[in-house]
Amino acid sequence: MTVDPWWSLVKMAGALALVLGLMALTAYLAKRYLGSRIGLWGGRSPLHVLATLPVGAKKQITLVAIGETYLVVGVTPTHISLLTRLERSALPPGLTPMSTGEPPT
Repeated sequence: MTVDPWWSLVKMAGALALVLGLMALTAYLAKRYLGSRIGLWGGRSPLHVLATLPVGAKKQITLVAIGETYLVVGVTPTHISLLTRLERSALPPGLTPMSTGEPPT
């Protein structure tokens, strides 16, 4: 019995397309239905960067909101230091997060 090489190639390509399609479908469904539940792809973070001010080469001061707590931190390539905590009343009006997500309340 002779096996046609073209038919074998068509079967192999079809099987590969089926496996790749199932992998893509699984990835899509995982991203859509499980992503936010396990903290991936758009889960809402309680941490929001409100403002950043560069103060030198690779050094910056950053205002961060974590829930109702506002922190001013100094950031360098090797270290992060808490400079102070702020009350909500000390913040300028209209400050919104630089990162994506809901603004802090």
